[in-house]
Amino acid sequence: MNLPPFSPEDSSRRMQKDFLFALTKAHHELGDVFRVGMGSHELYFVAHPEIAREVLLTHKDVFAKLGSSGAPTGLQLLLGDGLLTTTDPEVWRKSRRLLQPLFHQQQVLVWKQVITEASQRLIKRLKDKVEADIAQEMLQTTSEILYQIIFSLSPEQAKQYPLSLSLSLATAKRKTIREVMAKLSPVISTLLDERKKQRGRYNDMLEVLLEAQDEDKSLSDKNLHDELLTLFAAGHETTSYALAWTFYLLSQNPEAYEKLLNETRYSSDHSCAVAAFKESLRLYPVIPSAPRVALQNTSLGGFDIPKGARVFVSFYLIHRHKDYWIEPVCFRPERFLPKDPDAFMPFGLGQRYCLGKNLAMLQGPLVLAQVSKQLRLELAPETHISPKVTISLFPRYGIKMKVLGSQ
Repeated sequence: MNLPPFSPEDSSRRMQKDFLFALTKAHHELGDVFRVGMGSHELYFVAHPEIAREVLLTHKDVFAKLGSSGAPTGLQLLLGDGLLTTTDPEVWRKSRRLLQPLFHQQQVLVWKQVITEASQRLIKRLKDKVEADIAQEMLQTTSEILYQIIFSLSPEQAKQYPLSLSLSLATAKRKTIREVMAKLSPVISTLLDERKKQRGRYNDMLEVLLEAQDEDKSLSDKNLHDELLTLFAAGHETTSYALAWTFYLLSQNPEAYEKLLNETRYSSDHSCAVAAFKESLRLYPVIPSAPRVALQNTSLGGFDIPKGARVFVSFYLIHRHKDYWIEPVCFRPERFLPKDPDAFMPFGLGQRYCLGKNLAMLQGPLVLAQVSKQLRLELAPETHISPKVTISLFPRYGIKMKVLGSQ
């Protein structure tokens, strides 16, 4: 077989030490389709936008979601059989029909006031601090937003229903996952049970899901449980880290930051905020790859891909591909004005693209603009920035920033 080129035998050690550096090095040395060894596994990586479209669009029936032909993945054990994790086409279609109305562009605008209020609480917290870990602050803010739009719970009320859940837990030992879920599942079940006794009082995502259950008796409480957990966990973590990376990149690029600050001072337009948020998603896509498994022998980029191969479409590498981006590692928000380049795919491609895209693209720029209107954040001295990949791409040691006035 004409297999893709293989990274040297020490690649596994290099990957464990600095995954993104080793992955980038392998791409530069081996080309747009390559293999690396990771422990007992051999992984195939795709780093070209057109080949990515083959995997996720043209031949989507050949490249199935990971977990389709074997033991459940850690993410499936963590989130159950919801939209993000299910490998059953019929279950996926049912979940998509259930959740899609919640994320239509006009629908998400209903939550603009909730996002604004959470942003103001964030600003108030930051003003009381000299320094803050902006990653943790964003996790708190997006958590408050999701408690409100999913369950209609204020920050004070939410304390009674702890739903602290990191997607990185999916890489933990099975025993650890089971222990965490034993604590979280009863919380979701309690929220469901309590809401069923208070029908019609709220206008939130849970109410819409319960209305769908009324119409479709095949929707079980287990279905709703898994979807609610997925909505909270995925929406909470991804947007918060995207915002944290955006503030970090702005702090390192004063000219771009000044443009954003001027926009927030003198205009109601958010085009600079949108462009900065997108450029951050390009450089640090919070879901850095789409894993798939080949269901049959096939080919990609002129190479043979055997049945059972684990194929990772790397958005991180595609977003930094020198043939598709001018100054690919530089922060240049203006590249997104007036439209998105074709090689930009932080929300995935095809039928499994991220359903929360519209909410993320409302929430991210709005929080960014609200904070920038009143504050400027600078990277604190001796802060070590170390991107880490598990399921999401997050700052391993957080991002410590000095809190200053915007003027």
